Amino acid sequence: MKLSVIVFFLFAIFSLALNAAPAKLQLAGIDGKEYSLADYRGNWVVVNYWATWCSPCLKEIPEFNKLHEKGKKSNVRVLGVNFEEATEKHVKSFVEKYNITYPVLLEEFDVMSQLGMIEAMPKTFIISPKGEIVYEKLGIVSLQFLENILTKLQKN
Repeated sequence: MKLSVIVFFLFAIFSLALNAAPAKLQLAGIDGKEYSLADYRGNWVVVNYWATWCSPCLKEIPEFNKLHEKGKKSNVRVLGVNFEEATEKHVKSFVEKYNITYPVLLEEFDVMSQLGMIEAMPKTFIISPKGEIVYEKLGIVSLQFLENILTKLQKN
């Protein structure tokens, strides 16, 4: 195994251990508002990184819309982060076309996001009411999957 691969995996393991501090995410939304995880303390926040060209991401949109609607009656919030090189106009048009109801934020495409490494998309993070990253999932998720994970996390 190459040294660079070993270093990468060690970095990933240690970065997860260091995530006990509150996560920081502050981005502009396509609605012109500034969004910060600090504003959501006391709530569970599901942050989904996606792109308009990502077909698995498209499959998740209805699931996140449902979670967003259900979350209005509880302490679960959904934020979508568009993570690609696209114009704000393109993203807004996409959001309207696919009827995305949760806030959509814009972050410039890079390997690292404000929450950590984005190896591929979609990638979903769950942030605790204390503001800590408590769960990460690479790949597509369903409403049932998210509700099951949130239920388990809320019991801990």
